[in-house]
Amino acid sequence: MSALIMRSGDIRAAADIALDAMIPALNRDWSVRAGDLDWSCRRTLDHIIDTLVLYAFAVALPVMSREEWIPPRNGDPDATVPDLVEVLRWQAGVLEAACDASPPPARAFHPSGLSDADGFRAMACSEVLAHADDILMGFGLSRAFEPPADLCDRIVRRVFPWAPDADACPNRWHAVKWACGRMALPDHPRGDHRWWWHSAPIEEWDGSRNERNAPPAWS
Repeated sequence: MSALIMRSGDIRAAADIALDAMIPALNRDWSVRAGDLDWSCRRTLDHIIDTLVLYAFAVALPVMSREEWIPPRNGDPDATVPDLVEVLRWQAGVLEAACDASPPPARAFHPSGLSDADGFRAMACSEVLAHADDILMGFGLSRAFEPPADLCDRIVRRVFPWAPDADACPNRWHAVKWACGRMALPDHPRGDHRWWWHSAPIEEWDGSRNERNAPPAWS
C-alpha cells in the first residue's frame, strides 16, 4: 500500500487559492507576458486547464503508455477569461473526483513516471500554484501570493523529495517555487527547464533528483 501524503480536496483548494488571487486581474489585459515564461497570461491560464484535463483523462482511464497520452486541448479562442476561470474551478473538481476514485495501487502514465493518484494530486497542485504565480507576476500582483504552508509542504514532500526540508527552508512556498525552477534559495541556485517531479509512489524514491532529458513540451 502506497504511503499517501496529499489529501482529498487539495486540488480544489489550490484552484480556489489561485483563482481568488486572480480576481483583481480579471478585467485587465491578459495578453501580457506571464512572469518569466514565453507565454501570455491567458495562454498560461489555458495551460493550467489543459494540465488538469490531461491528468483527469490519464487517471480515469487509466492511461498506461505514452502512446495513449493525448495532447492538451490548447485552448478555446472564443472563451473569455471569466469563462476560463470557471472552467478551471470545474476541472479541478473533475480531477479531484478522478483521484478520489483511484486508490492505491492504481497507477497511470505521466512522462515523469507511472504515478498514483497521490502523485497526480501533488503535480496538479504544483502546476496550479506555480502558474498562478506566473500570471500574478505578469500583473504585478505576485508579492502577496503565498499559498498555505501545509499544502506546500505536502507538495514538496510528495513530488520534490530532494528539495530543502522545513529546517533548511521554513517558507514552504519558496521551496515549491525553487523546485519548479522559479527562484533561487540560499545554497540552492535556481534550476532550469530540467526541473521535474518524482511522480511514482514516494516509497520508490531512490534518493536522486529526477530531471527531464529534453526541453519540455509543457511545464
